[in-house]
Amino acid sequence: MSAGNPPALVLFDPEREAELSELLAAARDQGAEIASMDRALLAQISDTVTPQGVVAIAPWPRVPRGNEGLSVLVDGI
Repeated sequence: MSAGNPPALVLFDPEREAELSELLAAARDQGAEIASMDRALLAQISDTVTPQGVVAIAPWPRVPRGNEGLSVLVDGI
């Protein structure tokens, strides 16, 4: 989100809403749809070993014409 590519949808574990409140508010402010989801179901749609209680769907970032080539998306480095 801080790079200018807001999510379209954010799903979160309602038991972790308090600790995710800033993230959820920022996503909502950028136009994302926010929805709570049962922890077990949320874990099933995530392929992480230790889920953090939140999953987001974001569109691929647009690369301006003239910048052809390889693009790399990184998170949490």
